[in-house]
Amino acid sequence: SKAELQAAAIPELKEPVQMTASAGNKLSVTAILKNGKKISASFNVPMLKVNTAVKEYCNSLSVQGKMPDKIISCYGGLIENSVKITSIDEKTVYKKGTDFTVDSKFSRIRKVKTSVMKFPVYLNYQYRLHRIDSVILKDGKLSYRIGKEVRIIPEAPALETGEIRVANVYLSPDTVKLTYGNCYPISERFYPVKRPPVTDKLLPKTMKKLRSGEPLIILAWGDSITNTSYEIPNWKRARWQVQFVNGLKKRFPKANIKLITEAWGGHNSNHYLNPQLNPGPGMPHNYQERVLDRKPDLIVSEWANDAWMSYSLLTGPNSNYKKMLYDFRKIGAEWIILATPYGTPNGPFDAASQKNIVHRTQYHSFLRQFAPANRIPLADVSARYVRLAKQGVPIMALGTYGVHPGEAGLKVFADALLDLFPEK
Repeated sequence: SKAELQAAAIPELKEPVQMTASAGNKLSVTAILKNGKKISASFNVPMLKVNTAVKEYCNSLSVQGKMPDKIISCYGGLIENSVKITSIDEKTVYKKGTDFTVDSKFSRIRKVKTSVMKFPVYLNYQYRLHRIDSVILKDGKLSYRIGKEVRIIPEAPALETGEIRVANVYLSPDTVKLTYGNCYPISERFYPVKRPPVTDKLLPKTMKKLRSGEPLIILAWGDSITNTSYEIPNWKRARWQVQFVNGLKKRFPKANIKLITEAWGGHNSNHYLNPQLNPGPGMPHNYQERVLDRKPDLIVSEWANDAWMSYSLLTGPNSNYKKMLYDFRKIGAEWIILATPYGTPNGPFDAASQKNIVHRTQYHSFLRQFAPANRIPLADVSARYVRLAKQGVPIMALGTYGVHPGEAGLKVFADALLDLFPEK
């Protein structure tokens, strides 16, 4: 609503700042303050540093290729014409096109099938990382603060007392000159949509136990985003389910919660439910033993990998989700479904495209029909992700190549879950 958008806007501004990029990597910013005063400033934006890797040891290189060590998960960071591959004694210099190719978009070096390249070899290359800078308002003046260049999950620079962040500038690894695509004016400080909590009506058993202090078993069930053992700092603390449970404990001081995580990276719900794919009794990820037999009070499912599932498995007579609903109700478990962002390892990764991410998949359409039709709370993380650019946040800043969220991205998951619950 208009009121929600106004509440989320920067209160010190009449409207979001205007940003213009011009030759020489110059940024012009104009802001209209709440009192109507117009202020402007221009800044020289330094481009990303070109880093050099020399004699990086490499003992194998397939036709599928690999990312050099310095830029793993930094898509677009490898400078194509800089790559040089030599033998360990450096007497042989292998030829681009004949022995190897370079995919700059995915930062991968691939061996040509017919190459006689002998391993180990040395990789020599140049690369860029990525960075988020901020335009800051304080005492009626605009200033520019440069962030830190990092391989994955860049963060906007910290603010000092009295400072207000009014825009970000995202330099994706492929940035060689400043354009408007790098500019992220902030129009929303937070996700503006406020809906009434639904859990008192839809999760009565869970709510009773949260308030009374009776033991409550919550099972987080999903794929790698639930497992979270990928390359992000403090991954155990960062997990969405840990942030969610910590949030519940703050709201409900008597809460006595036992959190169980059952996650299978690189798989989807069909690998649990399909008898031909499901591991047998006594094996890790057995559906009966690892999900149903644990008798959870509340199951929170996160299945980003279900976005690749056929529509018949979602809606047909053998629908996985209909089976889950039947099985969970049979054991007396309540259920929340996470509608996850639709990350893709195929990009886009450039700064401009990060502002126009949408998640219009059949999976999201299905969940948005299935959940309310069956009185299941839906935590719509996807709806939050598509608005992040309005908060000055590129998707690439929240995870590794836009697929695996970092701690800040996983907080969006936890926030979507907590918004289903009352404040006390």
